[in-house]
Amino acid sequence: DQMLDCVEDFEDSVVIDGADGETLERIRTAVLADHGDLFWFEGDFSYSEFDDGGKKSASFVPEYTMTEAQKESYEGQIERTKDQWMADLPAGASEYEKVKYVYEVLIDEVTYDLTAENNQNILSVFLNQRTVCAGFAHAAQDMLQDMGVQCTYVTGTANSEPHAWNLVRIDDAYYYMDVTWGNPSYMNASGSGEPDYIDYSYLNLTWEEISRDHTYGDFFQIPETTATDANYFVMEDLCFGDDFAAVGQAVEEASQAGQNLQIKFSTPEIYAQALNELIVQRGLYQYCPDLGAYSYSLRESANTLYFFFDTDVL
Repeated sequence: DQMLDCVEDFEDSVVIDGADGETLERIRTAVLADHGDLFWFEGDFSYSEFDDGGKKSASFVPEYTMTEAQKESYEGQIERTKDQWMADLPAGASEYEKVKYVYEVLIDEVTYDLTAENNQNILSVFLNQRTVCAGFAHAAQDMLQDMGVQCTYVTGTANSEPHAWNLVRIDDAYYYMDVTWGNPSYMNASGSGEPDYIDYSYLNLTWEEISRDHTYGDFFQIPETTATDANYFVMEDLCFGDDFAAVGQAVEEASQAGQNLQIKFSTPEIYAQALNELIVQRGLYQYCPDLGAYSYSLRESANTLYFFFDTDVL
């Protein structure tokens, strides 16, 4: 709290009783994990340790990336953008609906771009609409906290590369959300050629699911994440077992409506079976004889298939 108050109030320093340099680093990491809106402080600081009659203390001296006047100007711009983006959120939205809305609006409005300015904070998101994983995760946290949904910033690796994502609480259960991996533009690091669809594979996962390609940095103890009730595919009735006739019906309806469809299979085993029988062996035509040609993509780690009938989004 002392460190947070210091940074929020743009103070020069604060003395933290009982702390040393290592403790300050741990506190700093915790503050940034819980407060994604601190765009004027990216974590750099200096400190002095001292002993006052056997009592250890440390002076924390933050390094700000801008002046206080600049910070206040940017805050106004950020709030205007957030107000615009949140205008279509339905009144009385549930926690699940709020999380889904933020996931969707950030993917719709923001492009993954390694060259983006300020890409480690929310300025890149709300001012320039181009960012990387840190910006996406901090912005998602900031927006959800504004809406009263508990959300924290999680760091580690994904496919062995440094990465950031979120842990959210929905109806007293915890789930992982990765906005970056839900945005197809992240696969094109230059930020050009932007697909216009949303991949829901990383909206509200258990740890068992997300740990297939994400590794937590183990900075703090995190709660168990085993609930599946608020998983996107469960909530939207798009999670299937081995009833492939039901899958065929869903695909047929989407095809006739000219709407793209993403579905999930309940286990890796059923996913592998579905991919082989329905796609490789073309068994989908058994259930959809009038289907014709179609495009699809897959997320093996998430057990998801995406069918594209409106290919203008690709």
